[in-house]
Amino acid sequence: FNLNLVAGREVVDFLQNICSNDIDCPIGHVVHTGMQNHKGGYENDCSVVQLEPNWFDLSFNFNILNFLSLNNFHQFLS
Repeated sequence: FNLNLVAGREVVDFLQNICSNDIDCPIGHVVHTGMQNHKGGYENDCSVVQLEPNWFDLSFNFNILNFLSLNNFHQFLS
């Protein structure tokens, strides 16, 4: 499942908060990372690509959508 996101600096901060790895990388760089819940527990693997400054493409398992909705992820959808 793919999502394109764009939301200014807030999307970077949000992804940095839920992803294990540093996602604020150069444009075109692919980061394979896990997503953690607010307790630090593992939720899902995903791949993150920065397409433009503050614009990301995420590839992940469809089952993670409930976790993302619980974390107000909808505010970042393009």
